[in-house]
Amino acid sequence: MLYLNDQDLRAVGLDWAALAQSTEAAAVHLIHSGNYVQPVKPYLRYKNLRNRMIAMPAYAGGMSAKCFTA
Repeated sequence: MLYLNDQDLRAVGLDWAALAQSTEAAAVHLIHSGNYVQPVKPYLRYKNLRNRMIAMPAYAGGMSAKCFTA
């Protein structure tokens, strides 16, 4: 697994504030339209409780990207 830090993200060269604003606007529109599905997020825990993976799958209707994970 690759962990990215602040320096790594800044090196990508995107306007993160503008990206966050447009993403939020799209999310608000989708929620208002009801054209999305966001199931309960599954947790995978193993051995130590600090070791976990959390998936956040979702369908966002009408967008080019249909699955988001974090």
